[in-house]
Amino acid sequence: MSTLSLPVPALEILPHRPPMVFVDELTERYDDIAVASVKLDEEAICFHRTPAGVEILPEVYVEIIAQTAALANGYDARCEGKKMKDGMLVGIDSFTVTAVGNIFDRLVARVEKVFEFDALTIIQGRIFHGEELVAEGKIKVWENPEP
Repeated sequence: MSTLSLPVPALEILPHRPPMVFVDELTERYDDIAVASVKLDEEAICFHRTPAGVEILPEVYVEIIAQTAALANGYDARCEGKKMKDGMLVGIDSFTVTAVGNIFDRLVARVEKVFEFDALTIIQGRIFHGEELVAEGKIKVWENPEP
């Protein structure tokens, strides 16, 4: 297995395209852990305007964790010289948004595979703005066994 130099831009790995790409790049990948940077702009379809500013919709944090997990899978496939497998978010075990992020904030998403059974994987994810925890939760992801 070879490795790709990190960071890797999300658009090189993910099948998503703007305005549905919420992660910028994969910055770390080791063991069952992946870390991605997130910088959203007004072109993304994930915010609403409030008197306090342009805030990220709470449900977008779930997708950020899912896209970070997809980046890890795509990175692993490329390192192995394989095609990325199709997958999809199929459930949320738990999820909490602890702070409201501004669309112009630089965020970091950290995910870890905590359970795997056949084509189903449970991912624990946390999203940070600096040292502040913004959101965290567990999602269920299904991955097609055939690339």
